[in-house]
Amino acid sequence: MIGAIYNNTPSGFFDGYLDQVLVVTRAKAASEILVDASLVCYYSFDANSTYDSGPLGINGSTVNVAAAVGSGRVSDAISFTTPSSYYTFGGLRLLGIDNQPYSISVWIKPTSVSGGTIVHVSKCNNNCGTNWCLAYMGFSSSGQIVIQSWSYLYFGSLISLTGPILSTNVWTHVVNTYSPCNGIRLYLNGTLYSQSTSFTYMSSSAPNYMYLGNFPLIPCVAQANNIILMGQYYGLLDEFRLYSREITASEVMTLANP
Repeated sequence: MIGAIYNNTPSGFFDGYLDQVLVVTRAKAASEILVDASLVCYYSFDANSTYDSGPLGINGSTVNVAAAVGSGRVSDAISFTTPSSYYTFGGLRLLGIDNQPYSISVWIKPTSVSGGTIVHVSKCNNNCGTNWCLAYMGFSSSGQIVIQSWSYLYFGSLISLTGPILSTNVWTHVVNTYSPCNGIRLYLNGTLYSQSTSFTYMSSSAPNYMYLGNFPLIPCVAQANNIILMGQYYGLLDEFRLYSREITASEVMTLANP
């Protein structure tokens, strides 16, 4: 029985909300419990490309995205080959809270690095206008990998880290982490490449939507110093994970060596 104590008294009932109840017939390790508590979603893109293999079951949807069977960094991947292709999912409540830590981990194999949006976060999924949104990961016009976040500094400014020009047709593991103490950090293939100073993350104050490969709802809020050249990402994407915490350097190294 869940939510009540069967003792014939009315005082034994739980007053509140419950969600995602799961009974496991073994003792879980501490690392497994941490994943259950902080892995928001995990898309392996194997077999059913929209299925969330994480604990919350936030299945995604695709537009003009093809399955790349057997071509992934791990098994299968998804392929972006047309100018209007993207993968999207929503209901990201924690990402819509100020100063909320997060981590984004993904394998990419681009066929072009002349701009393109890899990860985009938005307050809306229809007729965005000037609503809150930002490209969190993508390429600059010169082919450099870039991660970005919003800061409360000067009532809303862009914090960016610029990495190297990535090779095309080569798998690269990219991780973007944020915490109020450490700011944003960019890891490439398991190694810390760059990090910002600490800052206060300015959220949308609402549940967010995330888009992979493109953001089709332009226009939206965009800073003049946006380094990412927004547009279609071309190439393969695999093993995407979103966490509601800043993952450690050792965890990044593990993800970079599947």
